[in-house]
Amino acid sequence: MKNGQTDPDRPQRQIDAILRTGEEKPVGSDGGSDKAWRTRIAAGQAELRVDRAKYPDVDFEKGDAIRAISRPGEPLFEVLSVNRRDHSRLIVRLGQK
Repeated sequence: MKNGQTDPDRPQRQIDAILRTGEEKPVGSDGGSDKAWRTRIAAGQAELRVDRAKYPDVDFEKGDAIRAISRPGEPLFEVLSVNRRDHSRLIVRLGQK
């Protein structure tokens, strides 16, 4: 969705992707704590990681709305930025809507 409306140029879709919200605890490659593998997400923000091999035609624009339908309450997020530089994943930074 864009500006609260369905974008006629890009139909709504359901995808299965990794959604991380809130502050993540550091986790190492062995499952323990490791500074080299630390991931932190600011409170009120989230990160969506989309597998490009599974969804090569999916893209997002700043201001798009994303609903996490598999989470309780189906929270709504707004796209803050999109990182397209990773060849295997599309990384989308989200804010609460």
